[in-house]
Amino acid sequence: MEYAAAEELKRRVDELESLVGTLLLGLTRGEKEMYSTVRSTTSLNFDDANGQVLQVLDAILENRFSAATAAADEVRQALALALAELDECGLDAPRHRFVDISLYVRDPDAYAHSEDILEEIEVVMQEFGLEVIEDFPAQLGSLWKRWIARTAHAIEAARQTEEYEILREALELHHLGQPQADIDERYARMAASIYRAFEDADELALKFGALLAVKHTTDDGRVNFSAVTLSTRQLRTLNAHPEILTEPGKAFQRLGELSSGDGP
Repeated sequence: MEYAAAEELKRRVDELESLVGTLLLGLTRGEKEMYSTVRSTTSLNFDDANGQVLQVLDAILENRFSAATAAADEVRQALALALAELDECGLDAPRHRFVDISLYVRDPDAYAHSEDILEEIEVVMQEFGLEVIEDFPAQLGSLWKRWIARTAHAIEAARQTEEYEILREALELHHLGQPQADIDERYARMAASIYRAFEDADELALKFGALLAVKHTTDDGRVNFSAVTLSTRQLRTLNAHPEILTEPGKAFQRLGELSSGDGP
């Protein structure tokens, strides 16, 4: 990307982040005018890479301004996806990045050991350098839990992607019972915690930012464990269809169908 184009892209990202920050502050204070004033002077439009986010922001202002928590959550998801797209366009500046974490356990006895499972996931978040900013209540029936976290330190997208891949590799080696001499001890500890969280459930899916880990037990008792790092498109699909996690045995198939447009 040419220098001038990169600088223009950076300017638009900075303006977008300022706009999002203004909306979130307005949601907290209940003051629509804060966002309206900034929105009317922005040079951003619906034809560039920020269009999806602008549509979300305007919809929140017009329709759901009073639903502060839900609105802020949607803004964060939209902004995270927009920044991921811009990173792929060539702008990769250190930023505090939002990380969406969802855990689904299909197990009639899930609540009997839910405390241990959640504790292991929280250990992973701490080791990964995340600060939890939203801790949603677990949903009834099986166990479905969600967190929104933010990186404690600014990080480039490429480095964060690398960390997801290292964690995926550590998980795979842990599952296979192979030595992890080439894996940083921190990632080995995270992999061990995730694997311990998986131990007491036959069906489980964990979305940890751009990492998706799934455990599925077949009718004849064979255990399948898989972990992949998600592309921006796959991540967008999973955010739009979180119900994919409720069928761990079909999660990758459904994600592939919906990401490619083959699904309903």
